[in-house]
Amino acid sequence: MLKKRMQAQEEAALTKILAEHRDGIMEVILRLLWNAGISPREMQQLKWTDMAFEDREIRLPDRQVPMDEELYRCLWERYNRYLKAKGWPEYVIITDGRRSHMHHISIYREVRAVLDAGGLPELAPSDLQEDFIIRQLQTHDWPYVVRISGISIRTLYTNYSEYLPARLKNPKAEVDEDRLWTLLQEEGPTPAGLALWMTWQLGLNLQEIAALTWDQIDLDTACILLPDRVVPMDETVELWLQQMEAARSGGEDAHVLLTPRSHRPFDPVRLGVVARQTLIRGGLETVSAETLLRANAAKRQNRHAAAILQYVETAGHIDRNEAMKLLNITKASAYGLLHRLAEQGELVLVGARYYRAGSVVPPEQHYPVIREYLERESGAYRKELAALLQVEIRSCSWILRGLVEEGKLVKEGQRYYLPQNAPREPV
Repeated sequence: MLKKRMQAQEEAALTKILAEHRDGIMEVILRLLWNAGISPREMQQLKWTDMAFEDREIRLPDRQVPMDEELYRCLWERYNRYLKAKGWPEYVIITDGRRSHMHHISIYREVRAVLDAGGLPELAPSDLQEDFIIRQLQTHDWPYVVRISGISIRTLYTNYSEYLPARLKNPKAEVDEDRLWTLLQEEGPTPAGLALWMTWQLGLNLQEIAALTWDQIDLDTACILLPDRVVPMDETVELWLQQMEAARSGGEDAHVLLTPRSHRPFDPVRLGVVARQTLIRGGLETVSAETLLRANAAKRQNRHAAAILQYVETAGHIDRNEAMKLLNITKASAYGLLHRLAEQGELVLVGARYYRAGSVVPPEQHYPVIREYLERESGAYRKELAALLQVEIRSCSWILRGLVEEGKLVKEGQRYYLPQNAPREPV
């Protein structure tokens, strides 16, 4: 259903109703609906300790909602007038007369009655919340609106697409690791918290996380047993999984992450939406699970690259098989890593081995250097040419074989010559 902005005459009628109920509980309720988008069910749980007057925001369990001037004035005046009175309840929404805590159904009925009496029978309490969201979308970007309203991204697209840009474009995603760490520590072992931490720190994707079952969790060795690899847990994941296992009840589904209400396995798409929602509400609007997965991959590549370079410093060179064993990675991954380091100018490929750049003569200089040497020395053995190029004899053999095949060198016996200098009789 397409949501519509409240009309001018409806706003005027609502403003009149607010004026008639000024300083009463109905003004508080109506302003919480219209000025903050807070539902009757959420209002029922509101306490004065949730009112952060110094920051002008209402702190709900899943979000912080800013107070505009009218809402701040309404709540602040009521706080100062009544809160210190003897026997005043801790809840915000209480009746004016008997000062009894109002149930959310009573809140809904009272709002419905006030709107009917004020000439707005077509409006429901939810319409006031929706008008709040639409007004926010007209003055703020969509991640901010999701963060303060508590609606899901799917609801935003489904119900408020008319008020969104034709194509949403996020700025470049940059992970604020301090903020992310704080958010996930607060989130704890919830589906979103565990999924985001596993993506960020362990490099698991959402499909793998959603499919995880408890028989893949080895708490004795602190490892996660995936079909294609074994992933060591960090201390946070180990602790959270221990807590979750201790809280499991008999007969539950074997999947690790279950939906809060139906206790069914998460679909990867839904898990991604929940994770994204958590990031937005944590102020990380440009970050997604995919962003964290890429960040983990980049960190892992940096660690692997550092290990490769350290190995080369010690051993002098490395080949693909040695890289596979060193890092416990596949042949394709080893090739990709070594190739990237060569493209970045960190390594030089000579034959099948990689050397540290600057420690050997680069491939494009092999023939010019050899030619210059042979013009001066006439002929040379492989050992001499290997020392000249600063490579191992095995790598030098590969280089010389290619130059001979190209006709740039001639091999006579165990020595190499330029074609014009080769002896007529074998030495």
